Amino acid sequence: MTALVAASGCTERDPGDETDGGTTTDGPVTDGPMTDGTVTAAPTTDPPTTTDPTSDTEGTTDGPEPAPTVPIGSSLEADILFVVDNSLSMAPRQAKLAAAMPAFVEALGELDYRIGITTTDSGNPRCSPDDSGPERGELVLTSCLERVAAGEFELPGIFDDVSAACTAACALGDADLPIKPTATHASNGELAPRKWVEVQGQVSNLPDGVSPAQALKCFMPQGVTGCGFESHLESMFLALARTTDVGSASNFGFMRPQASLSVVLFSDETDCSPAPGFEEIFTNNKVFWEDPDAPAPTSAVCWNAGVRCEGRGRCTPAARPGITTSRATPA
Repeated sequence: MTALVAASGCTERDPGDETDGGTTTDGPVTDGPMTDGTVTAAPTTDPPTTTDPTSDTEGTTDGPEPAPTVPIGSSLEADILFVVDNSLSMAPRQAKLAAAMPAFVEALGELDYRIGITTTDSGNPRCSPDDSGPERGELVLTSCLERVAAGEFELPGIFDDVSAACTAACALGDADLPIKPTATHASNGELAPRKWVEVQGQVSNLPDGVSPAQALKCFMPQGVTGCGFESHLESMFLALARTTDVGSASNFGFMRPQASLSVVLFSDETDCSPAPGFEEIFTNNKVFWEDPDAPAPTSAVCWNAGVRCEGRGRCTPAARPGITTSRATPA
């Protein structure tokens, strides 16, 4: 069953704390109406003063002092990160994700939004970087038709071609989807094509005549050649960390200081993000393997290493410190 998990939070960060690249404010993609998202409370009307000499508040107003005008923050900006599973079982699910993009975009209404995409592939000792090409949190914005041409919807010996997961919804290649240059709050006004879909004031960074829904139907399918030990949380962490790294050409400046942040994890597998130093559970430490005599672990190792089960249906999260032996008895 596909897991579609959204984590959302409102962020109000000082741009100077987030990046080293200036403090200019995002402008619209092109000229158009914008709002600063601030609502001002109506001032309180002063009540009449009293001249009664017997009053305890002679020369003052009755009751509490009028409240000052207070600005009420109301952000209309949303930054949305999709972490899409690109392992071998995901073709039909990616097809459904692409087909859902028109409804998703419609639900965003009049928000000014950015949508970035990465994969669950952050590398693993069991996966060759040459085969899976791990994104490690880098944002990608490429038509799935280019991935079809590169063979990323084929796995010889398992299935030959699942390119319909892309072609059923997408008819636009990269040549049809040039991204218009935009500025970010951290770019000091410099315009450049960004690795995300952006809409401000109902104006997008997409080519004229191409709607966000059309583009996202092509951008969402990520192929099926990614590592089968999916690292949803590690990929999310790396993607967000790179947004403040001036050296990241794909991610830097994606998160805006006053925008809300939502993360969508799209997968059919348990997260398999090992802590640093715990990679041995995929190689020589077989304590959590489904079958210690097998030549390689299954993705069950990720579930076994993260929970403790006592009886049917009674599993709780569990930390596993000090994994050093190769044939220990599972807890």
